[in-house]
Amino acid sequence: MKKSHFILLCFVASALSAGVILEDRPHPLMLNGKSLGNALTIDGTLAMSVEDLVKAGATLQVQGNRLVAVVTPAPSTRSVKVSDIHVVKMSDVSSHVMMHNGKAYVPLVDVVRAFGVANWVAPMNLPAGQPISLNFAVNGNGVLAVGH
Repeated sequence: MKKSHFILLCFVASALSAGVILEDRPHPLMLNGKSLGNALTIDGTLAMSVEDLVKAGATLQVQGNRLVAVVTPAPSTRSVKVSDIHVVKMSDVSSHVMMHNGKAYVPLVDVVRAFGVANWVAPMNLPAGQPISLNFAVNGNGVLAVGH
C-alpha cells in the first residue's frame, strides 16, 4: 500500500515539475466572411499582426508604440486584395504596438475600434485555433473602413 502511494506521489511530482505544454495556435480572423489574417494571444491580449492589416490594404505606419493610419492620395497597387480595407482619416489605430517574434502586433480591440465599433469586447477563453468572425458595415465611420 505504501509502495503504491509512493509511486503515485512520484508521478504527481514529476508531472508538476515538468510543467504544462500549452499549444498556442493562432485564431483565424474573418472580416465580413473573408480571411483577414490571424490573431494570437500575447500576454493575455488578443492581438493581430500589423502585416496582416497592411496585406488587407490599409496604409499604416508604426511610430514607436503607436500604429497610425495614413491617407494615401492615389489608390495603391496591391497584389493581395483580401478584404479591401482602406483608410478614411488619418488617426491613431492603436497606441499599444507590441513586438512578438520580430513582428509588430496590435490589440484586436484597437483594430475593431478603428473600424468605428466602440463597444466590442474581445472573446475570452477561446479554444486554440477557434476562428473569430468580425462583421462591419461597408464605409463605416471609423478610421478604417471596409470596401465594397
